[in-house]
Amino acid sequence: MKQATAIHEAAHALMAMQCGLEVTEIKVETHTGSCSYKGAHTIFDDWRITLAGPVAERFFYGTPHDCLTQHGGTGDLNSIADIGFANLITFEQSVTAWVEHYAPDIERLAATLLTPN
Repeated sequence: MKQATAIHEAAHALMAMQCGLEVTEIKVETHTGSCSYKGAHTIFDDWRITLAGPVAERFFYGTPHDCLTQHGGTGDLNSIADIGFANLITFEQSVTAWVEHYAPDIERLAATLLTPN
């Protein structure tokens, strides 16, 4: 479970960096995690960053389509509930393509997050 959390948070962090934001902290616990970032960004950046975590979990672990409602993704789903289903599907497809492209980077960052200091 901690590996899945690391993958989830690594995807949030890498997407935030891709959006030009500074990642200030990443925390990984057994069943929860967080990724903090700062910088000027749009609501569309927030949606991409939010979707990156659960979409990465599905990519790496084959989590079902409703992965946004499982594990740590519950908070992610609540964060994007206002965008509407059609927009969610479009953004999810975009983020899925991004996760597929950056999968090796997500794995590397996740491994780093799991390495004891």
